[in-house]
Amino acid sequence: MKRIHGKWICPICRATSKNAHFQALHDYALLINPTITNKELRKFLHIDSEAVANYILKSLNLDYRGNTKERIYYLDLHAENR
Repeated sequence: MKRIHGKWICPICRATSKNAHFQALHDYALLINPTITNKELRKFLHIDSEAVANYILKSLNLDYRGNTKERIYYLDLHAENR
């Protein structure tokens, strides 16, 4: 899916979702790492914009450590779509 104007859109079937990233980040935490940075999020979700990635991370209300450039977010596997 690609993120376009605040929605995730499937380029094949045109299905849309506002929160497709929830499951993707849950999978990321299980398969790759239970922590994530803005840069890692952008790479994993194929997002070009730092601001959009920051918006997604802030909207998830995740615990984090560090300031700005070195910030690491802790993906909570037990949270239900915060």
